[in-house]
Amino acid sequence: MPTFTGLQRTRRTTRAVAIADRVSRWTITIGGIATILAVATVCLFLVYVVLPLLVGGNVTPAGSRPTPATGTLLAAGEDDYRQLAWTLRDDGVVRAWATASGEVLASEPLYTPAEVATVQVHDGDLLLGYRDGQIQEVTVRVSSQVIGLADAPPVTQQLAVGSATTTAGTLYERTSPSTVRRQQLEVVRGAKLALGEHPVLHVDGADTPGGTMIAAVTGDGTLHLKTRSETVNLMSDEITVTLAGASVRLAELVPNLAAQPPDHVLLAGAGENVYLLWNHGRLVRLDTRSLDEPRFAEEVQLVPAGSSITSVSFLIGKQSLLVGDDRGEVGLWFKTKPADAAPPDGATLVKARAFLPASPAPVVSVHASVRSRLFTVLRGDGTTQVLHGTSERLVASVQIASDDRPALVRLGAKEDGLLVLGERGMHRWDLSPGHPEVTFASTFLPIWYEGYNGPEHVWQSTSGSDDFEPKLGLWTLIFGTLKATLYCLLFGVPLALLAAIYTSEFLHPRWKARIKPSIELMASLPSVVLGFLAALVFAPIVEAHLMTLLLLLLTLPIAFLIGAHLWQMLPPRWRTVGDRFRLLGGILALPLGLLLAMLLAPLAEGLLFAGDLQAWLVTDGDGNALRGSAYGGWVFALLPLAGLGTALLAPRLPFLPARGLPRIGAGALVAIASATALAGLCTGLGFDLRGSLVGTFDQRNSLVVGFVMGFAVIPIIYTIAEDALSSVPAHLRAASLGAGATPWQTAVRIVLPTALSGVFSAVMIGLGRAVGETMIVLMAAGNTPVLELNIFNGFRTLSANIATELPEAVRDSTHYRMLYLAALVLFVMTFALNTAAEVIRQRFRKRAFQL
Repeated sequence: MPTFTGLQRTRRTTRAVAIADRVSRWTITIGGIATILAVATVCLFLVYVVLPLLVGGNVTPAGSRPTPATGTLLAAGEDDYRQLAWTLRDDGVVRAWATASGEVLASEPLYTPAEVATVQVHDGDLLLGYRDGQIQEVTVRVSSQVIGLADAPPVTQQLAVGSATTTAGTLYERTSPSTVRRQQLEVVRGAKLALGEHPVLHVDGADTPGGTMIAAVTGDGTLHLKTRSETVNLMSDEITVTLAGASVRLAELVPNLAAQPPDHVLLAGAGENVYLLWNHGRLVRLDTRSLDEPRFAEEVQLVPAGSSITSVSFLIGKQSLLVGDDRGEVGLWFKTKPADAAPPDGATLVKARAFLPASPAPVVSVHASVRSRLFTVLRGDGTTQVLHGTSERLVASVQIASDDRPALVRLGAKEDGLLVLGERGMHRWDLSPGHPEVTFASTFLPIWYEGYNGPEHVWQSTSGSDDFEPKLGLWTLIFGTLKATLYCLLFGVPLALLAAIYTSEFLHPRWKARIKPSIELMASLPSVVLGFLAALVFAPIVEAHLMTLLLLLLTLPIAFLIGAHLWQMLPPRWRTVGDRFRLLGGILALPLGLLLAMLLAPLAEGLLFAGDLQAWLVTDGDGNALRGSAYGGWVFALLPLAGLGTALLAPRLPFLPARGLPRIGAGALVAIASATALAGLCTGLGFDLRGSLVGTFDQRNSLVVGFVMGFAVIPIIYTIAEDALSSVPAHLRAASLGAGATPWQTAVRIVLPTALSGVFSAVMIGLGRAVGETMIVLMAAGNTPVLELNIFNGFRTLSANIATELPEAVRDSTHYRMLYLAALVLFVMTFALNTAAEVIRQRFRKRAFQL
């Protein structure tokens, strides 16, 4: 019987075990809940940052005031702070007025209506065309200056911070306890320049590297293309303004020139094109890259017959033309360069988008933002819409009173307000556009960007010019992520699983104890080191020995296969003694395969790829091959598939030898014959691998990334898969071997299916590692967001894009939030893959449990 002391010791041990068990259970529970909460918090934070992208703009009324004067409105504008506005009417007088009170602060005559024939408006920059053949540049702006409180008029001393007052035609706003902002109308008149003796009917200007370019049509039917330049006298500081260029009769340029002169003359871009527009919809585009020799380019009908143009305006950059008509529609036109374009400059004008009205009221005025691709449309029923030219998103819509006839609309310089002028009043709204560049379509679907030949998936978030059109399509980054993962797993999964099967089922335990920890140590190698090696070591080697490395995919299996059959031909007594050296024999097959590839590389390159593989891969911009036939590529690509098919069909091919090396040789010949026959068929049908699966070679490409990322995931997949295979009960192996199965049959048909849930988990964990890889891709993939399967070019992944651009993104900007959306997409992809993997793993586990 146990003693009393023994019973006490047993009870204490039982109590300690129970306490430890409870502590462990609570620790694991709390840790699991904390992990779930941490992941959920990350997800919620991403959603919090991304959510404003989905919220549209908003607009709030800022008041209406009576119009300071009557007459037809020609131009209007507001200052950056929206405190002062100015208008130009057909009486030739510029008037400035305080937007808060409607008080007219200043007025200045620019011209008399009898002397001016046309006025071209670019926000505050005006071009006046005179009836005597002269032109003049005039700049109307609101000057702003911050001054000290002591230098301001006494009336400003009692102002509260943020309030304003007017005196002597000037507006003063208290910006801080010690400073005041002074704002007043400023008109800068340029020198009058003579084009000829006839009235200037239409005139437009554009900034070019050589100066301001002027295009004008005069009453005698002459098109004047001039460049305005200034010369400064260093002695007297006198500025001399000159015009240089050509004057051409329109009848000599434009076929079937109408008797009526054009209703609009517009300079596109930096002056490389002149657009002549008639209100009935006809547009004639002139190629003016050479001012001395302008050429007719093309003629386009902008609106259907029976309709008329009511307003035109360029988006920022002056490449995309907005055309409003009497049906209420606004069309967006820009140039593209298709392969079959007939015009001399290789471009043609196309209608990319149509912004349809909610009601069929005619378009009265269109005004584009000077900061982005926002624009606003004013229609005859008083409806004003703010739209985005790329995403087609409706940002805001407002309505003026029905008793006021709409005349002109202006979007604030900072895109923070709307100014609508009618015949009787001026109406203002505060605008918050949000993030109009982003919609579901612009993020995940092809979009027709300016200058492109059609809708495409593009990611290009920044550029060096102010008129840049952001391209925020995430699909190229998602595709790059999937492409990197695919090539990584194609290389890493077979090696890792075969190594796990060999280690678990065939390797001597003594060697296993040494090799497995060594492979597991590979997982500790930093990915930045692997990326460095990939970019600076492996990539140049691959470029220099591309044909040899590709042949290794064929020669290495052949070397192992031949070695295995030679091993089987040894006498049984020698094989028994040599089993302990089998691994060494397999390692010796590696240099044999490499030597075979090096010997065959020049021959294969000469026979299949016209003597130079990299030159054979080169394609033009449309993916068309420039050298050699597609036949060699098809032979090389189909040879592995033909070999696999021959191996599977070998039992049904009676003409093959029974066993041994003759059977291998005959099978290889059958595979080669099949591959060449299929290659001839594919080539005859006009199929070519170049431009799709392969293409122009880039040193930093998918092949290098897949190879190096494969080494990054191999240790993870190998370790977990080997543990799953080793955990299969030994009695299953014994039963299989006792039934007469070979060790290989036992491994493939018994052990592997039993451990399939663990093996699948290993592959999915490797997949997760590959999807989120950053540094290897960043350093070795070229970091170019392209949408191509070509294994010889690069890509950009979601994670690499975030690492590259987030440090430079402006906080809370559209770009900043789009990068967080990329992170959220990556999170959702990983979550979906892991969820699907867990469901499949549980099914495998149930089937294995039944064994």
